[in-house]
Parts: sequence; structure tokens; C-alpha cells
Amino acid sequence: MSDVLVYVLHYEGAFNKNSLGAVSEGAARAAEIGGEAHAVVVGGPDLTDDLCKTLGAYGAKKVFRAEGPEGLAQPVVDVMDRVISEHGHAYALFGGGLLGFEIGAGLAARKQAGVTMEVTAVKIDPTHPGKLIAERPILGDSQISVSRYQGDLGIIIGRINAFELHEVEGDAEVVDVEVEYSAFTNQAQMISRGAQGSDDDFATIVDYLATNLPPHADVKKVNVNKAAAAELASGLQITDKDASAILDYRKQNGDFKSLADLKKVPGIDAARLDSVKDRIAFE
Repeated sequence: MSDVLVYVLHYEGAFNKNSLGAVSEGAARAAEIGGEAHAVVVGGPDLTDDLCKTLGAYGAKKVFRAEGPEGLAQPVVDVMDRVISEHGHAYALFGGGLLGFEIGAGLAARKQAGVTMEVTAVKIDPTHPGKLIAERPILGDSQISVSRYQGDLGIIIGRINAFELHEVEGDAEVVDVEVEYSAFTNQAQMISRGAQGSDDDFATIVDYLATNLPPHADVKKVNVNKAAAAELASGLQITDKDASAILDYRKQNGDFKSLADLKKVPGIDAARLDSVKDRIAFE
């Protein structure tokens, strides 16, 4: 089998954006190796048929739904283990974040599978066209490490915002999964989820941190007028698509003089550029 199983996190009746990006990535890569992307969701009554079917709009052909505690890693490990054992998925994909790391690590231990974290790109293995490889930045984002997977399952955990979200037409088929959770699975309980506060509250926190915590002196700069696509993607933590767009714009219009110039690149994620502006050099 060449199918990809993607864990999708949800909260208050909506799916997490990083998870949706992972579904889109899984769908694109699975299609290239002759498989399908499937999603797995764990939660309560808010996971309605109508909500789960919407994952088809991001490329999922099936959604495996299980009732269980939300926001905890171990129940998801149990569910994914069951689904993979029954359906033979070749890869498990996560959109990033601490919960994704916990689930991926737990699933890797359970299935004795290879795992790669902080992945920024998933590609076809040029030496084995029916398989996938995962790329992640290392050495302060100055180099790219490539992971190939042996065995029946490869586990890929993306860096946050690494996978682009793409919408398509269609609904997903919803498949209910019954799992008998082990005793230790239910030993943890979610007390609260995420910080609550207004935009003004978070702005105050950011201002305080910016004032009282000096910038890291060893941040590696990326010269956007000289860097190749791979260096732009890894050094600025942007998508391959954005990196290629920067190269195309630079070729047509000449060197960038400022951040404002860089934001003129069609389709570029301006908010992402703002968040890494301290890494950007122009000469």
C-alpha cells in the first residue's frame, strides 16, 4: 500500500490549519506514489459527519473517526496503531506542534518505525519512485538532512507552517473506528487547552519580550539576493513555492533593497517574512 495517514487536530468545531496543510501535503504526495491520503480524528460529539466530510476539500479520501479524549497523545497513538494495522498505510504524517511530536514519537515506538521531525519538505525518492523522502534543516538551518524509510511505515512530523493548504472538490468518506483503550491511555486528563486572552493581551506580552529579551547574537542571516532556493526555504523557514517565487522575481526585477521590496513577490507570505526579518540580509 502507498496510502498516507494524517492526524488532524480539532478544537471547538474547527480543524487546525497546520493539520489541514498536512492533509493537502499527504494528498499530493500519496497521489504521486499511487496511493490516497486518509485522515484520523479523535474526539467527542463535535466531530460530526458534516465536519469530518469537509476534510475531503483538502484531499482526504477517508476520515477515520474515533471517540476519545481530545488533546492527548496516547489515545491518538492507539487509534492510529489500529488503523495502520488494519489498512496498511505506508506513511503517517503530522502537521507539527508539540502534540504531533508526542503522537509521532509514541507511534514510532509502538510500530518500530522510522521517524523524522521538523520536516520542511516531503518528496518522491529519486532512487525509489514509489517511496517518499523527508527533508529537514540541520546545523542551524544551514544544511538539509534527507531521511529515507525502511520497513513498512515511515513517520513524518512537519515543522509548523511547513505544508501549504490547498483546497479541492469533494467530500471524504467517514469511517468510525472502535478502539478499546489500554488502562494507561486514560491516566492523563486535559485540564485546560491553550492560552486565553485578547489580541491586546498578546500584543502586550510580545512587546515585553521584545524589550526585555535581546535578540540572539548568532542568528544566521540569509542573503535573499544571493541565496539559492534550498537556502531560502531552510534559512527563512518558508515553503519551496515561496522560495521559487523569490528567485523568479529576483531574476526578472533585480536585487531586493528592503523588506518592502521582498513583500512585492506575488503570493509571498508577508506575515512569515515579518516573523523572520532578523534573518534576512540584502547585501
